[in-house]
Amino acid sequence: MNEKVVVMFRLKNEERWIKHSIESIYDFCDEIVVFDDNSVDNTKQICEQFDKVVDIHTKTDSTFDEARDRNFLLNMALKRKPDVLL
Repeated sequence: MNEKVVVMFRLKNEERWIKHSIESIYDFCDEIVVFDDNSVDNTKQICEQFDKVVDIHTKTDSTFDEARDRNFLLNMALKRKPDVLL
């Protein structure tokens, strides 16, 4: 039985590391969802280069609410109907 693996990333200004991070999990995941916390670098553009990145949400307000943002990311991932979340 193949399980659907969805990976979640919550990012802000991670252009230095995100390509390597995605590449390290790419072969064993099915889909990737990204919550971008209003990055001002090339984080979003790097994520868009990968076919398995199926959803990118960019937060546009500057209010800090850790619980809200994590729940938003979790809901993004659950919409993909995963068997496994990372």
